[in-house]
Amino acid sequence: VDGLHAALAAVDEAWAGAVPPFGTHVEGDPSAQVGELSDPGLLALLRAVGALTQRAEAFNALLAAELAARSPAGKRVGNLARTAGHATPGRLVAAARGGRIGRAVELVTVGQGTSARRTHTGEALPPAHPHVAAALHAGTISVDAAHLIITALDGLAARVEGAAVDATETDLVRQATHLPLSLVGRAVKHAVAALHPAGLVAHEADLRAARTLTLREDHSGMLHLRGAFDPESGAPIRAVLTAYTTARLRDARGHNHPGTTAAGWWGWRRVPPRSCRPTP
Repeated sequence: VDGLHAALAAVDEAWAGAVPPFGTHVEGDPSAQVGELSDPGLLALLRAVGALTQRAEAFNALLAAELAARSPAGKRVGNLARTAGHATPGRLVAAARGGRIGRAVELVTVGQGTSARRTHTGEALPPAHPHVAAALHAGTISVDAAHLIITALDGLAARVEGAAVDATETDLVRQATHLPLSLVGRAVKHAVAALHPAGLVAHEADLRAARTLTLREDHSGMLHLRGAFDPESGAPIRAVLTAYTTARLRDARGHNHPGTTAAGWWGWRRVPPRSCRPTP
């Protein structure tokens, strides 16, 4: 909570330094007020709000984990989520946030991995991922980075020596404090491959086994293509599609068709993957 207060105070300070000396000329319209901010002030405020969001998400993860602890699966009596009218803790968290169930599940996972624990006799234990917990609560890594690290290391815990997992967690947290999330994902993948090469090979084999391709022609003669490809098989397909759409887009611009996109030429578009995370 102290971290939240500090982050909120930083937002107030950034706002005060970003607005014009005599204040904004509009009232009640946030977008118009933001439009009057100076360039340096806008950047400072963006960073401050980002830090506040990061702190809020970290605190939300702790709340989600506590909610999950008070909502044991299979119990109707003494289940806080069910008492509040929701089938699972994840659904209650999603409803409270007004967000996706997948994101709520991530918050529960991160909260469970970074919360202090107790034995059956009441003895205090450190979090399952103490290095992630320390960085998350200090506001130096995001919930997204914490989730990447936690899920990867949890999958290795039963197959890799504990000291090696702990050292890897320390290194990944160090990298996550200064790398963008996309590179944190790469670092996690490389760390998992180094700790458990056989697991990476098995994962790649599973991806290859899950490949699918369906091609059909409808009554009008249109061909419908649908498929799923592992990264190795998908790379040349992506390259061909990218080259084709880029060429058609250049043709369109060369013939003075403003606003025409590659998708407009032949209807191809990228569809973001759907979340397949389980509901806790």
